[in-house]
Amino acid sequence: MAAKGYIKLLEESGELTQVVAKLLAYWGHDDHPDGQKLVPRIEAEIADLLAAIDITLELNSRTDDPSIPASQVLDVDKIMRRRKRKLATFRKWANEPVMPFPGTPLPPPAPGTAKTTKKKRKKDKT
Repeated sequence: MAAKGYIKLLEESGELTQVVAKLLAYWGHDDHPDGQKLVPRIEAEIADLLAAIDITLELNSRTDDPSIPASQVLDVDKIMRRRKRKLATFRKWANEPVMPFPGTPLPPPAPGTAKTTKKKRKKDKT
């Protein structure tokens, strides 16, 4: 495979980016003007990107492959540790409130959060 999978990684991430951009452009509708449903297209592109990631890791983590310079061998354990930390961060962000897309009604406040309290600022002593 050319460039040890990196070309597929770029290609598939670009294709997923394109379909997600279409979903955002047609937010609230699953149909794209070309007649195809967007969610199945996103599912397919996510699967393709995951396969590209897998093959890139498989081809570039081999220390016994003389075609890969030692400085470019990927450390899969290091990647997985980072992945675990990043996933925890994403899960935290997923629970934070977000601004809706324009034209989307605001959801009602969660129980017990309708009232807000203001913290008093402490004056700087200088």
